[in-house]
Amino acid sequence: MEFLSKLYIILKLTLNARTTMNVVQSMINGAERNILITGYSLSSYFSELVDTIVLKSQRGVFVKFFVNDIDKQLGFDKILRYKGRFLKIYNYHQEDDKMAAFHAKVISVDQQQTLITSANLSYHGQQGNIELGTLIGSKQIARQIDDVFTKLIFYKVFSEV
Repeated sequence: MEFLSKLYIILKLTLNARTTMNVVQSMINGAERNILITGYSLSSYFSELVDTIVLKSQRGVFVKFFVNDIDKQLGFDKILRYKGRFLKIYNYHQEDDKMAAFHAKVISVDQQQTLITSANLSYHGQQGNIELGTLIGSKQIARQIDDVFTKLIFYKVFSEV
């Protein structure tokens, strides 16, 4: 048995843990009103969930997707084609400091559940790496997260694509 499989079994037994991908899929699939999602990087591995996000937005679920330096992110091509009334994409691009990045990984759904994680939206972030995150079932925390990102848009830290 490989190391990551052993580690997952240990975490499952001691923390009642689920894989990051399992939690992310469950959250996005269950969204009924809104999704706030951030991504430092997005790979083709995440394309099935991109399809779900696009479909949710087409059914009236309001999606705010925050990304780091979108011009360098090949995985965002597909989602960019569907931006519109219910799918907003916000870009962080730092001109002054080329090493600065938007590195947060957060998903919040229906302002009720929030996942804060170290995992990128990529194969290694979702399956291959040892990542850690916590799923918080708190309306107050979810609203605070949404407020932070709303203020970041207002202060032009992010620009709408």
